[in-house]
Amino acid sequence: MPIRFPWPRSLSSQLVAMATVLTLVGTMVLTLRNHADMQSLLTRHGFDWLERTTTLYSGRIADAFDDIRIEGERATHYPPIGGLIRSSTAPDGIDPLDGSRQEEWRKRLEVLFASVMSARPYITQMRFVGVADQWREIVRVDQAESGTVATMPHLLQRKEGRPYLARLASDPATDSYFAPLSLNFDHGRVDDTVTLRAIHPVHTLDGTLFGAVIINSDFEALLHSAEPDVDPGLDVTILTDHGDYLTFRHDTPRPVFHFGATRLANPAPPWTDGTGTVQTLLSDRLLRGAAIPVADLPFELRIVTSVAEDYLLAPATADLRRNALIALSIISLTSLAIFVLSRHVTRPLVALHNAVTQRRDATDPITVPPTGPDEIGQLARSFTDMANRLIRDTGRLDAILSHAADGIVTIGETGLIEEVNQAALDIFGYDDRADLVGRPITDLMAQADALRHPDHIATTTLAPGQATRMGQGREFTARRQDGHEVPVHVALSCTAYEGGRHFIGIIRDVTEARRAREQREALIAALERSNAELDQFAYIASHDLKAPLRVIDNASRWLAEDLEPHLTEDTQESLDLLQNRVGRMERLLDDLLEHSRIGRSHTTDEVVPARQLIAEVIGLCHVPDGFRVELGPRFGDQPLPRMPLTTILLNLVGNAIKHHDTPNGEVRVTLVDQGPDWQFRVTDDGPGIPPQYHEKVYQLFQTLRPRDQVESSGMGLAIVQKHVRLGGGRIDLISDGERGTTFVVTWPKPDITDQRRTA
Repeated sequence: MPIRFPWPRSLSSQLVAMATVLTLVGTMVLTLRNHADMQSLLTRHGFDWLERTTTLYSGRIADAFDDIRIEGERATHYPPIGGLIRSSTAPDGIDPLDGSRQEEWRKRLEVLFASVMSARPYITQMRFVGVADQWREIVRVDQAESGTVATMPHLLQRKEGRPYLARLASDPATDSYFAPLSLNFDHGRVDDTVTLRAIHPVHTLDGTLFGAVIINSDFEALLHSAEPDVDPGLDVTILTDHGDYLTFRHDTPRPVFHFGATRLANPAPPWTDGTGTVQTLLSDRLLRGAAIPVADLPFELRIVTSVAEDYLLAPATADLRRNALIALSIISLTSLAIFVLSRHVTRPLVALHNAVTQRRDATDPITVPPTGPDEIGQLARSFTDMANRLIRDTGRLDAILSHAADGIVTIGETGLIEEVNQAALDIFGYDDRADLVGRPITDLMAQADALRHPDHIATTTLAPGQATRMGQGREFTARRQDGHEVPVHVALSCTAYEGGRHFIGIIRDVTEARRAREQREALIAALERSNAELDQFAYIASHDLKAPLRVIDNASRWLAEDLEPHLTEDTQESLDLLQNRVGRMERLLDDLLEHSRIGRSHTTDEVVPARQLIAEVIGLCHVPDGFRVELGPRFGDQPLPRMPLTTILLNLVGNAIKHHDTPNGEVRVTLVDQGPDWQFRVTDDGPGIPPQYHEKVYQLFQTLRPRDQVESSGMGLAIVQKHVRLGGGRIDLISDGERGTTFVVTWPKPDITDQRRTA
């Protein structure tokens, strides 16, 4: 069950509550924003602090390793090393260079080893071992509690097979290197010292491996030699990729090195996965890690600095507490001030409330006492004007609904009628609205529609204010009170009020409309029959009427052949006239058939480039000598429908040549892109067409010159005009009747053509 917070009922108390809440929210936002900014600043400084610490201590540790490497490299060049090599190879054991014995050189090397170890307490052992005699120690100095101690010759050991010498044994030419960390093993015992061994090969003058200088370092002491001065709250951890680590803390004077599972096997730090990999995210600590740049280590050595987040952000927490106390004081003072002001501000509103609630009749206009020019007075006047307009609008709406020409029915979600107007009562034959209110809407439907109504409502989803498709063409049969059925058209919409959805039906008696539709359908059927009869007539005219013409034509030709010796000039002229009239009649019938089929016969939608279309038109025209057809420059790759543009242009170009009044002439055809349309212009330099004949030339069987002068059926332009109109275009004739004629055909592009045909 949701928790309901008590909210004060009086406006003054609400103003105090809102002011308190707003002040609380504002101060909280500012306080938290300041706290977040301070935390962000401290976090950035913390990361910088960790970065500097990491860089500093990483360099210190790297210097300690470099110091071991440098001392080892330096030891391989000590004079006693050379003396021991020379004396050991001499038959009498005496250095042939200065006469020193091998034992003397050994003592000198022990002194040098001891001096190095005294300066570096973390070095636990320095040895010079030779390859001969199974890697036997030649000189060995150990670090003891009392100082450095040299091992007596008879106690020197053989180190053959030790893991740290495997690399040098397998590759005598190798350079200095560090061996893996391990616990110290000496005289058959393992002690608790984690040892890092640095092996430095020693070669003779001819490059032969003689032995090696081995420096054993206490790894923990080595790390302590670079021990940082750790600040409070800071942890500095040195770790390997095997999970071994040592952590310096401010409160830990001498931390212990955790080495594998054999020495202080404590759990790894929480920000590693046990192998030395530093995680990039930790919820309560800031971390910075970096690899320590030490070459030739057999393991990766990293340094990680971290600080607890609560320690780093402690100043921000203290600042948050201080700001919270200040915010609480501001909220208290603000609430008190708003309480005093709200009592004064809301006094006019109380008077307005009394004026509204004390009216005796809901239809009475609202009057308010005089108010000032402030916002409260404006609110009172605006509320009065709005309420009085609402009263007037309600009366006007009742009048409109009562006198609307269409029936209006309001239906609840349960399917019961809630309200009807007078027009609806007239449609259904009822006298009183009480006869319909509360009854199921299915009582007003014919039985078949009443049975389908529940399924229709179940499949119809209406949002408030949304009209269904029913309102755009749904009709059903209504049942009047006397049982008669009438066709009605229904527009249904949905609205929401009083906590539920309600359907509003606009009902119109379509008896007359249905009767008119039936008459229209009958006329359409008659027109279709008429068109079919016209097609049949055109077929008869094309075939049955042509048959006798062909007989006449053949008979006239046979007579001309049989009577050729006896024909006079007059009879020959009569036979030629007869054959001419037969040809004219055939052309007339062909053109009549073509004209009748325009718009009813199917034409292909083949599209060809403009240059191909005009080339086909010129190829089909008979261009006599002396005439020239010139094309404009725009005929390119524009896609154009082959039909009926071929027919249109062929007729226009053919007419221009046929009706020319001189044996020489010129016809120019151009194409212009006009955005949504193509414009074709066919211009000739022949006799013009007087303006009074501009409309007549498009009529059937009309010619401006006698057919004895020009052979023409008089239907070419009629065919052109019909094609253009059906294609959604326009044809214009430009001529002053003196000289030259231009036909302009505007043809819509394919997408425009489809839209115009649809329209």
